[in-house]
Amino acid sequence: VTENEAPSVLNCFNFLTALKNPVFIFSSLIRVTLMGVNTAFQYWINDYIRNALNVSNPKIAFSFYTTINILGAFGGIFANALLTKLFGSYESKKSSYGVLLFHIITCVFGMMIPFAWDLYSFGAVTILFLFFSSAVLPVVQGIIINSVSNEIRGSAFAFVNLFTMIVTSGPLPFIYGAVNDMYKDTRKNMGMIVIMGIENIAIVFILLMTYYRKKGKEGAYVKQNINEGIELKESDSSESSKV
Repeated sequence: VTENEAPSVLNCFNFLTALKNPVFIFSSLIRVTLMGVNTAFQYWINDYIRNALNVSNPKIAFSFYTTINILGAFGGIFANALLTKLFGSYESKKSSYGVLLFHIITCVFGMMIPFAWDLYSFGAVTILFLFFSSAVLPVVQGIIINSVSNEIRGSAFAFVNLFTMIVTSGPLPFIYGAVNDMYKDTRKNMGMIVIMGIENIAIVFILLMTYYRKKGKEGAYVKQNINEGIELKESDSSESSKV
């Protein structure tokens, strides 16, 4: 590494400064929780339809699963537009209240899913669950990106993606499967109850994120990092002019 290349290599680790920002931390934890629950839900829903709801025909189960996902995904686009219209974009601090409201509604429908033993009532509450949860995630991702300075946004969000992939591809689907195996003969909905209960943890993270955004920690942090970047560039240019 040459002298000129050293600063650019060190910049790869600048995203670690985002860990000092409470808005970045709690919004990232919200994303990890929601993505983890959604991944476990999507992974096991077909099995749940066949075993917990006693749908013996695999073609019917798969068709129902596909229909639910399509309706929930497209509905989420309109739900996100509604959230943005009511509370503003992710750049507005009011959007945190929209995230809180929509996530509470998501949790309500989520906790209804394990107790909907009829196929059609299960489909209805699942579509509503996906509808509101799909509206929350894009806003949360915007808040994550907006909570750090331009210089480290790419690397900081890449770190969040890596952490999300580790959690979503491992622990939560495994937890559902383990609980499901333990109670498969007595409570076939227990795995779904546990997963939907984990969804409620994000409410705490949203409240903390909202609190720190209201205190202005996010704006102060971004401004501080931008000013530091400007000072660094000015010092570099002055040193080069001397040379």
